Amino acid sequence: MNDFELMKLSLAAREQGRDHAVVTIVETSGSAPRKSGKLLVYASGEAAGTVGGGAIERAAITHALERIRRGRGDYVDYDLGGHGLAMACGGRMSLLTEVYRAQPRLVVCGAGHVGLALAAAARTVGFGVAFYDDRDEAALPGPLPPEAEYNRVESFGQALRAADIPAGAYYVVVTHGHACDAEALAAILPKRAAYIGMIGSKTKIRSVYRTLLGQGVEREALRGVYSPIGLDIGGETPEEIAVAILAEMLAVRYGRAGGHLRKPELVPEDLTTGD
Repeated sequence: MNDFELMKLSLAAREQGRDHAVVTIVETSGSAPRKSGKLLVYASGEAAGTVGGGAIERAAITHALERIRRGRGDYVDYDLGGHGLAMACGGRMSLLTEVYRAQPRLVVCGAGHVGLALAAAARTVGFGVAFYDDRDEAALPGPLPPEAEYNRVESFGQALRAADIPAGAYYVVVTHGHACDAEALAAILPKRAAYIGMIGSKTKIRSVYRTLLGQGVEREALRGVYSPIGLDIGGETPEEIAVAILAEMLAVRYGRAGGHLRKPELVPEDLTTGD
């Protein structure tokens, strides 16, 4: 496979919404297995192309998958006789890993004040937004954000089950009532979601969960729901709640706990030293 064919695969992956990385040989010295080449690694672990095969290619794929999870590429210089590779050819290879992540998809069930505020905020960090609501668009409390998809539904459950939503989407349930929340959540739980969150008080959440358990939903599925939704940052307005929800979604996306980065120990004790 030549570089042009591989780049066409990369373009197709981007159009299909598939996270992937492209690994390129930048520089070699000594008896490296290849002097040039590219390797495309999908988030699923599949790969196309080559950077030399054997131990270096296995290492490149493993590293590319880790970079895809982190959402950013890097540059690594490999000693082919070291780095756990122990390749008989020796030499060195420098590989550039470029990460291409698909636009994350946010599905908002309920286009009320919080849903609209969340969609507006999420678009600023690259989310594509689709709304599901049982009201006419003219009856919403405000305008939809630009380019947001709007789906007027008769039944949240039927519409969400039938919807062709890619795996890895983010779902936020903020409808106008307990029954609609339960209906939407039941339809979402079987999907391969990156994040599922539902707004509500502890009393409301317990009520919805009891309803779904009575319908045969597994407890483990419900334990994976982020509810009450959002990080605990305070605030009561729709816009403040939207920020808390978006922060939690991003923390989940990047595998972080969502805590403070503040480190008082970084304040120098002695200005005469570099400590």
